[in-house]
Amino acid sequence: MTIYRITMMSLGVSAFLMGFACNDAWANDTNILGNIGLNTVPSARVDDMGTMRLGLGVSEPYAHSFLGLQIAKPLYIQLRQTSQFENVKDGATRLYPGLDFKYQLFSETKNRPAMALGINSALGHKKMSSEYIVASKRKGDFDFTLGTAWGRLAGKGHLKNPLNAISSHFRESRDYNSESAQNIDDWFTGEEIGFFGGVQYHTPFKGLSLKGDIGGYDYQNEARLINSYDAPSPWSVGFNYTPEFKNYKPASFSAGIIGGEQVFARLSFQGNLKNYLGRGARQDAPTIIHSPRRNYKGENTTRLDLTSYLPAAKQIGRTARTLSNQAYPDDENLFIALRYKNIVGPDITIPRANLENAVLNKTSSPEEIWHSATFTDPKIKFLTFRDYLNEYPIDHYESEIIFDNKLSLSEDDSGVLFRNALIFNYEKILPWGLQAGFSPRFNLLSNTPFKTLSTSGRQDEALFANNPVSLDKAYLSWLYSINQHLHIQSTIGYLEEQYAGVGGEVLYRPFGKRYAIGAQGWHVKKRNPTEPMATELQDESNFTGHANIFYELPNQVTTVFVKAGQYLDNDLGGTIGIQNNFDNGVKLKAFATATNKKDVSIFGGQTSLYGGLQLTLPIGNIPFIPENTKTRLTVAPIARRTGQILDTPNKLYELTEPVSYRHLSQSWSHLLD
Repeated sequence: MTIYRITMMSLGVSAFLMGFACNDAWANDTNILGNIGLNTVPSARVDDMGTMRLGLGVSEPYAHSFLGLQIAKPLYIQLRQTSQFENVKDGATRLYPGLDFKYQLFSETKNRPAMALGINSALGHKKMSSEYIVASKRKGDFDFTLGTAWGRLAGKGHLKNPLNAISSHFRESRDYNSESAQNIDDWFTGEEIGFFGGVQYHTPFKGLSLKGDIGGYDYQNEARLINSYDAPSPWSVGFNYTPEFKNYKPASFSAGIIGGEQVFARLSFQGNLKNYLGRGARQDAPTIIHSPRRNYKGENTTRLDLTSYLPAAKQIGRTARTLSNQAYPDDENLFIALRYKNIVGPDITIPRANLENAVLNKTSSPEEIWHSATFTDPKIKFLTFRDYLNEYPIDHYESEIIFDNKLSLSEDDSGVLFRNALIFNYEKILPWGLQAGFSPRFNLLSNTPFKTLSTSGRQDEALFANNPVSLDKAYLSWLYSINQHLHIQSTIGYLEEQYAGVGGEVLYRPFGKRYAIGAQGWHVKKRNPTEPMATELQDESNFTGHANIFYELPNQVTTVFVKAGQYLDNDLGGTIGIQNNFDNGVKLKAFATATNKKDVSIFGGQTSLYGGLQLTLPIGNIPFIPENTKTRLTVAPIARRTGQILDTPNKLYELTEPVSYRHLSQSWSHLLD
């Protein structure tokens, strides 16, 4: 991909990000690699959780396109594609993809600087690989940074690597031109470490700052390999400008010189996903509560079946309004039994007077109602067919439209591998915990290279992408909640685009606790992508299964998860990841997997690691688009054999989220919407 095409892609997506707000008085900006920092070096600064960045940095002989996400309060993750060029007007001669991250160890206090640990190319090519520990401290209008680094960022080096005292392993040097992948074994290696530092001055002119740093990247390797290239000295000066539009700071631009010889420039766009306006459902007026109370002979208790594209508290509040209007005048409490796709949640008791005072007199608030409400264990009963018909109309079903996009950074001539499809999901809730699903998939565009047919893994994904219309899923599930803490499910059928089979899952997620544990196992067969609709099954069967642990970070929408078990290529290993479910419907996930088998990396080497990012945005507020419509972007290596997890139709942790204590408490501010 040429630098021009990378720039156009960045500018195109930036138009979409203009709907976000970034209201920090001292808005962060990035260096040329996309890491928050000065000109060429990182700082210890991180963004507000949910911030997304997209941009392009250029300094001869490299251009760096990047997509970064502040996926948790201390953790910033970035996908970067570095292009090497001889002339900025021409296409790239080499591509060096990488996944970078920064973890803030301490935030800044009055007497302590902020400190962070970061790794460039934690996964990816060694060309830009480095590890660093950095501290930053603000003093008036100045922000000072000082750090120590291993690898490329260490430059020529200043001291012997102190980790050599622990093991001779850390003395090993990295060949930045090798075609082997950067692995964990390469982290913090090298005979020497280097120091870097700099300062940023925020001028009186709004949005304008000046930057200077020293000790960053070492260009001696480029001078040896590229004719007529003069390596600049390791210092730089430049400026950054972040314009503000009515408290919006959607873009940032910086430029300057490196070593008095090279020019650099960087353009980025940023915004916070928490402020994303494309919510999954249109806004409408809530039910009006009658005052004084009317003597309806109705029921003041009901089963509420939640939908996935509205905050649970908003649905609870609107149901409570209806119950208040239907209740007898002397009924003082409203009772709501929560359910989501046959998953049982708590029974909620809301004082009727508190709700009416909040709606009619404005003398109460959602917070007061939260403290007066009670959550009790549900009374689970088995529904007869007549009960089912009374509780569900015969046309009770849920539909969903997904615009599915996959991208993979690559060192191939194509630069970026991609595929996209349009998926229509239909689900029907049946009696006794049963659920049927059907999902046709319409494959649109793809440039994924073809590989031979396989019976495991996903290395033949291009064959599936080339099938114009296929059956994504067709299944029958049974979901049952033993109580509001313990849930089980079993599913049979076409489980995902590439596999069919049978299996199940169990999850223990105690209400009011931050942890959940579970396990799943599946007996599957690979589907034949060369047949119409990919419905034919191949002969060989595989078993895949994992033990799962989930932990909710306190007072956040963030969940850390760990999976360990057997993957689709019969490889053994584990996955660690982090995911956010914002109350506006945005979902964000990052993961990394390591197994006991190696696979071809995205730039031709061998690696046992696999990682990526996934972003899901609801777009149901766009006119003429159904409410439960979303676009999903997955950035990860395509057509992988190892480290692949089955994408089952029902995942118990996701199904229990709408009725979880965390979601109810964090969405409660929407009770009166």
